Amino acid sequence: GGREGVRYSGSPLPLSLSEAGYRHQVLLVELKGDALESVRPLTVPRSTDMVRVPARDAVPLDEVVALLAALPDHEEDSPEWRRPYLEVCVALPRPEPSLRHKVEKVLEGKAARLVKLTPAYTGTGGALAEAQPGLSLKERTPEDVFRARYARDFQEPPAPVLLEAFHTLLTEVQEEAS
Repeated sequence: GGREGVRYSGSPLPLSLSEAGYRHQVLLVELKGDALESVRPLTVPRSTDMVRVPARDAVPLDEVVALLAALPDHEEDSPEWRRPYLEVCVALPRPEPSLRHKVEKVLEGKAARLVKLTPAYTGTGGALAEAQPGLSLKERTPEDVFRARYARDFQEPPAPVLLEAFHTLLTEVQEEAS
């Protein structure tokens, strides 16, 4: 608020990966009698770094794999607590069931600890009503609803095998209901 003597206490240590780029500090406050004489920030050193790959936004899986492969190798004599905490952000145009496995595989032997895997879906993000404006839910087929929901998260259309599985499930549900 612009007042030199008023501060939000916060935390001297990062409490989440969103604070990775923020340098924490404590303030040395010197008083002279009842008056504030000076306030001096002292940066709190970090014993363990926090790293985000990529540094900004999310990128496709092949680019993430290349970035992770370029990370330094873990040195045998380096203590475990020195390995940085790692957040990996991946842009996904389609479901990737083996995403965690692929990321963990490339990190084997690297000087980093995976603590967060953040998928960023490349779909429209839109609501069902935006997929076919003017149609009510009663006027939509179950496949229309499935495709619209899928497009909300993923840029690519559903794979034929996924549509086949959807139709199998839909048939089973309809048979049980009758």
